[in-house]
Formats: sequence, structure tokens, C-alpha cells
Amino acid sequence: MLRTILEGFGSLMIQIFTQVSMEGMVSSSTIFMMLRWTTCLGKESLAIYYAVKTMTLPSRDTADGPILSYDDVEDRCQEIKTLILLQQEPRSPKVLFLLEYFYSRNATKTLVLVTELLQTGLKDVLEFLQISEYETRAVAKSILETIKFIHGKGVVHRDIKEANFMFRENGNPQTLTLIDFRLARVLEAGETDKSFCGSTGYISPEMYFQKPHSFGVDLFSFGVMLFKMLSGGKSPWPLMPLDDLRRRTKDLEYNFDDWDRVVAPSAKALIQHLLAPAEQRLDAERALDQEWFRVGLRRTSIEDSYLAFSSWQD
Repeated sequence: MLRTILEGFGSLMIQIFTQVSMEGMVSSSTIFMMLRWTTCLGKESLAIYYAVKTMTLPSRDTADGPILSYDDVEDRCQEIKTLILLQQEPRSPKVLFLLEYFYSRNATKTLVLVTELLQTGLKDVLEFLQISEYETRAVAKSILETIKFIHGKGVVHRDIKEANFMFRENGNPQTLTLIDFRLARVLEAGETDKSFCGSTGYISPEMYFQKPHSFGVDLFSFGVMLFKMLSGGKSPWPLMPLDDLRRRTKDLEYNFDDWDRVVAPSAKALIQHLLAPAEQRLDAERALDQEWFRVGLRRTSIEDSYLAFSSWQD
């Protein structure tokens, strides 16, 4: 039904998206907007909000002009292909849900993805609030469970970072949801990939060395996230020229000397097992079994993680 609705308004929506892009409101061909669909129920109306993402997708030319079937779309757009795979049973609420997608059948060749709308990001929370080791462990456990889930489906995300985790419930770490699968790949058992991608500061050594990589790149990126959360926002590789960053990442040059607080030795041990060469790096299942997740930690004065995170909005 949603696809029918969207296709009915397709030309208008694409005109709006094009205008927004031409006015310089975005810096790339990917545009994020909100779609509000209102249904009248008697005297009341129900407003449902969605997130809308648009992109240009090359099509196959024929004698009658460019044609792209829905099968072609799924095959050519890795993001759609990945999200559809992840939504097959068993599903996880910790992965962004794709509601529908459609594309223009004219020369614009615009593909539109409609997903659920999540508005509070982990990055926003961490920039506002320095969380305790206790809260960090709750966040880390939730993220690792999500990584374990997608890896179990054969999906490597390749852009794990704070900006790609959103809350379904503001402040509740158990509702952290992974988004943005544009760089993801579906790998068969034993398969690797050689493409270079990811976000600066989170890229694994094997990518810098241009070696075949697999699911381990997500665990390395998570290791960077964990380092930053436990150190009070410091990166393992602070701002430096790109060549120096690549060299230090390749050589795994980092230390805990300038951390602002003391944390459990088992937390640092976990980081060392994540920011490690690919062949020595933990997978998500083994990471979840590490001592840091099993030992007791002193609770903060706040009753639980939900309240700790929610407080930033008060």
C-alpha cells in the first residue's frame, strides 16, 4: 500500500528532492527528509512519520528508454538488498527497518527508500554527556549483540561508528538501532572483499594495507568506539595528517596514557583484543564473553542506564 501511495505522489516528491538539492541544502546526492502521511479516522487524524532517503541509480537503457525493474533495483542497490536480507526471519529490532522503496520511471532515475524514523543518535548523546563505565558497558553490549546478529546473517557493515546508531527509546541502550547500510556487503562463508571504504579513524589496518577483509573490520571499528567512550571522547589516533593516521593505524600505535579516568583492566584488555591484527581480533561472540561483561562494576548514583541517558534531554 505504501508503495502505491508513494508512486502516486512520486513526481511531486522527486521535484521537491531535486529542488532541495539544487538550493545547496545538502552536500551530496543522498538526501534525507521526513515524509508525513496523515490518515483521517472520523474526526481524528493519524500522523505517521517516516525517514526518506533518495539517491540516483544507473539504469539499463533499452530502445524505449531507461528501464529498471524492482528486481534490478534490489540487485543493483546493495543497501536495499542488505536490508531485505536482514528483515527475513529471524529479525532483530536493533536493525533499521525498510518499509518500502520506489523509483522514478523517467530520466531522473531517482531511487527512494522509506524507512522508520529514528531521531535520537548515540553520537548526539555522547557529545553532550560523558557516560560512566557502567553505562558504557550497557551500550557496548547492545552494539556487540547487533554486530553479532548481522554477522550471523552474513552481513558486514563496514561503517560502524557512533553516528550510525540511533535510539528507538530515548536513552535506553537496549534499543540502540544500527542504520546506514550503504557500504555493507553480504559475504558467503569464507568470502572476503578488497574494496576500501569506511570512516576515517575507524578503518582497520587490513583495509589500509589493501588486504582482503571480512567481518573483523566491524569489530575493529567497534574497538575505536569503545576506546572513545571509555576515555572520555579521546580517539586512539587523535587529529593528525592523514598519512600519519594511516601509518599509526597500520602499526596499531595507541596507548591509554592520557585517559581522563580509571577503568577496569578488563575493559582495556577488551580494547586490546579488538584493536588488534585481523588474525588475532575477537569476533562479536567471543567479545561478549570477555571478563569485562561478566564482572561486577560499581553502579553510578543513577539507578540505571535508561535514566542516565535520558537525563541529557531534561
